[in-house]
Amino acid sequence: MSIDAARQSDRIRFITRLVFHSAQGLRIEGQSNDVSLSGAFLKTPGKAQNIDEGESGVAQITVREGDSEVTMSFPCRVARVTEAGVGLHFDVESEEEDEGDEQEYDEDD
Repeated sequence: MSIDAARQSDRIRFITRLVFHSAQGLRIEGQSNDVSLSGAFLKTPGKAQNIDEGESGVAQITVREGDSEVTMSFPCRVARVTEAGVGLHFDVESEEEDEGDEQEYDEDD
């Protein structure tokens, strides 16, 4: 079963700068087409070369608002490679692994 078939998070259209850095040193730059809690689609101006499904790396998403800019990094792996770009699946911890790290926050803070 492909990652797309197993997708559990809704995707939303979100266009912003996105860069994938593979563990082998390859850098693919483009823009996101859509994102979800589990991944993003990196739109490229043609099929990405020298990259394979399953390859691990880091996705850097840059979000801008006015004069402010924030770049966030997520460990990920390549879910698919198409003529339009690269589907990335974020490697996130399971809820069970996160339970020990939960913190409570007051709504008044």
